[in-house]
Amino acid sequence: MATKRSGFTLIELMAVVLLIGLMLGGVTANLGRVLPGAVSESAARQLIGDIDLARSSAIANGRSYIMVLDLDQQEYRLLPPYDEDGRIARNQEERNPLSRKSLPAGIRLDAVLGPDGGRIEQGIHQLVFPPDGVMLDIVLFLINEVDAYYDSTVHIGGLTGRSEIVEGHQELRSINENDF
Repeated sequence: MATKRSGFTLIELMAVVLLIGLMLGGVTANLGRVLPGAVSESAARQLIGDIDLARSSAIANGRSYIMVLDLDQQEYRLLPPYDEDGRIARNQEERNPLSRKSLPAGIRLDAVLGPDGGRIEQGIHQLVFPPDGVMLDIVLFLINEVDAYYDSTVHIGGLTGRSEIVEGHQELRSINENDF
């Protein structure tokens, strides 16, 4: 008398695991379309984190750091004050840049608010972080190409380094000595 076994075969289990993997892969590939707000927030936080790193490194090391924003190529990189041998660089050309970073797909750095209050929308713009940590306010405009509702403005206070992300594009006014 033969006994009947219940359960699944190895082939059936592998097929189910494969189908689950394909479904999860499709979900993560379309995450930018499903959650455009999360992608915008993440990109802004990454940019703020890199700016905070540059500012705090300048203060800690007592040397100026430079962040180069390339608005045409949609990337940025950090220039520490050291050459490729680890010695203090005498000029900007000798600085050994850290790796280039790009914003996530669908997020674009639209403009930087310059020191004079004008919008810089193309070319290369440098943010210089002096050793004392005091600088002009930084205002960056990010565009979400999937949904303009999730565009954002990144503001970093020059005196304190306090950062904030504001929904939409807002021309934030810098505080100056005439305000006191």
